[in-house]
Formats: sequence, C-alpha cells, structure tokens
Amino acid sequence: MRCQSVSPVGEGALPPTCASFSTTVTSQPRAARSAALTSPRGAAPIPPGAEEPVAWMVDRPSFARGDLLDAFPKLAAMDLDHLIGQLQAMGVLKPA
Repeated sequence: MRCQSVSPVGEGALPPTCASFSTTVTSQPRAARSAALTSPRGAAPIPPGAEEPVAWMVDRPSFARGDLLDAFPKLAAMDLDHLIGQLQAMGVLKPA
C-alpha cells in the first residue's frame, strides 16, 4: 500500500492516501450480486460502471484508500474518491 498525502484539487482537498474505510454491508457471492447493494437499511444502487470497484470494496471488511487506488490504476483518483463519497452517503462505507 502506498501511503502519502495528495495535493488539493479543485475546491476541496482529496483525502490522504492512507484514509481507511470499513464496509457496513456484507459481501455476496459474485454470482449472486445484482446492480444494488442490500443491507438492513434497504438497497443502494451501484452507480453504472462502478461494479468492479464496489465489489472490491465490499469484499473486504476494511481497506485503505491507497489499496483501492493500487487495485484500479486505470481509474482516476478523483473518480474513486467520488465513488467512496457516494458509498459513504448511502451508508455502505464509513471511515475506519
């Protein structure tokens, strides 16, 4: 895992690479997954095109932002940060 600060971009600063998150939903076998994550709070739709990063995140009880960036090097850090923010807003992720 790489662990370094990132420079601010745009109006807000990106979280440090070492920011850690934990999942609040349980993973389903890949074959059973649909286009939504389900939890006792209800269903949260997976944003189109984000299925693989979302699956990667919910397959772990916790992860560091740097690990996510390393796992998906072709995706822009800002896009992954936006996805993390969406999943936090949905109650799927919380800071560890």
